[in-house]
Amino acid sequence: MSRIELSNVTKLFGTVQAVADFSMVVEKGEFITLLGPSGSGKTTTMRVIAGLERPDKGTVAIGDRIVSGPGAFVPTHRRSLGMVFQSYAVWPHKTVFKNVAFPLAQRGVDSAEQNRRVHAVLEKVELGQYAERYPSQLSGGQQQRVALARALVAEPEVILFDEPLSNLDAQLRESMRSLILDLHRELKITSVYVTHDQSEAMALSDRVYVMDHGRLMQQGTPDEIYEKPRSAFVAGFIGKANILPLAEVVDTEKRLVRLAGGEVLAAGAIEQTAEKILVVRPHQLRFASAAAEQNLIEGKVRTVTYLGDRVRYEVETASLRELIVELVAGGPRASEGEVVRVHFPVEHCRVI
Repeated sequence: MSRIELSNVTKLFGTVQAVADFSMVVEKGEFITLLGPSGSGKTTTMRVIAGLERPDKGTVAIGDRIVSGPGAFVPTHRRSLGMVFQSYAVWPHKTVFKNVAFPLAQRGVDSAEQNRRVHAVLEKVELGQYAERYPSQLSGGQQQRVALARALVAEPEVILFDEPLSNLDAQLRESMRSLILDLHRELKITSVYVTHDQSEAMALSDRVYVMDHGRLMQQGTPDEIYEKPRSAFVAGFIGKANILPLAEVVDTEKRLVRLAGGEVLAAGAIEQTAEKILVVRPHQLRFASAAAEQNLIEGKVRTVTYLGDRVRYEVETASLRELIVELVAGGPRASEGEVVRVHFPVEHCRVI
């Protein structure tokens, strides 16, 4: 296991900054995710760590050595890396065994040791009985397990994942996600995972680095990123959020704010930032009971969507703002066209 450190890394493609002054530390045995939309720079950052791209500025260190930086560049095959790509990248003319054994053969490992290590890692990824099959005889999920086994067999210091589950259907994605997490907990290999899927990032990561247009927007544990977003971008990208612009802070001591639509609400926290928006998650809202309550906005239910374990309501307010409210299925329901009062629990209202 090795520590990874990126210091002020910038990568240009012509005049486009794919990565801009990006810094990151991944501790030994940690699993971090680079999360962001297409074009955010997350894959380029991973390719810089791998040595597939040279940074224009900054340094990359793996363990105790600089692998990219002024006057220094260690090629990919000397960085003790394992890599798992979006495309399975398995050789169709080689059996599962030979696909997985390839990194060991390249290093001159003797056949007996190859046999031991390949069969051991195939058992870990639940492919022990498929060693002599060819990729064409495997499902997409099984081929991705072959790619994972090949990345692990050489016992790398670091493993890099570039959107490895995006070609799989929903059920396979979930099972592969569980397998990756179980293997990480067992092997403790320092891991960097690239995805645009926030649910993958939340489920797998010790910490998440949220990127946009090559820049770091926020980093922290999954619950920190979700519960305490520092910008409208992060709040909207990590799960669903009601993002309401403010007109003013009415009373700092009482934490009263006036929304752009004129409504006055009390907030649980007001951070001193430039954006001045109120953020509250849909599942944190509820419809007010008959008893009088504070922190209410009245509106009309525009749509009702049944989602299995919950029901999503789109509520249009007098200021023509749309609120999303998600309630547990089986509880009190509202109908389309019904006038409701949406309660904003003070402790869940964050002004950033």
